[in-house]
Amino acid sequence: MDTATHAYRFDHVQQVEKAGLTAQNQLVLLVEGRTAEVSRVRPLTMKVTLPVTENEVHVPPRGFAEDWETEVFNRTDTLWVAVAPRVVVPEHASAIANRYLFPDLEADRTLYLIEHPAPDRRSDLFYAAKGDPPRDIEIYLDGRNVKTPSRYPLLLLVPLTVPIDLLTWPIQLFFWPSPGDRGTRPP
Repeated sequence: MDTATHAYRFDHVQQVEKAGLTAQNQLVLLVEGRTAEVSRVRPLTMKVTLPVTENEVHVPPRGFAEDWETEVFNRTDTLWVAVAPRVVVPEHASAIANRYLFPDLEADRTLYLIEHPAPDRRSDLFYAAKGDPPRDIEIYLDGRNVKTPSRYPLLLLVPLTVPIDLLTWPIQLFFWPSPGDRGTRPP
């Protein structure tokens, strides 16, 4: 991988607007965020199928769709999921290990937006469902190598080189060797 033209970036969720759980055990989220390939925050629909036995799941790049798909929230079989305030966990830490930081909401299903501070600088989600048995699932947003535009900041100095060359022309002439100086050695 060429680090000058590629960077490893994560998908990022800035805010969760709505969340619902379909009958197919698929969590549907309306979020404000960005994918790894784009730097602009925009409305996205995120769909992730919750695992039956594991306590974590990764959202692939195809798990995001442009704009908000609100028709799933109009169906009667969609269960609402409460959206909790953002939670900041310590760097290099998991959400499950820091469960004590989460505010307890009086809801059957809750979704938390997890922020990781520097040096991680990424966002994840945490789904908690009360019941028998209770479920805690960490939802990781994937990262990938993305092509970045080539930037050459020193090229901005090129327009300055012509005037500087013209100003220093007399000094440059002084240092040019004369034709009689070639091939002679100093004593």
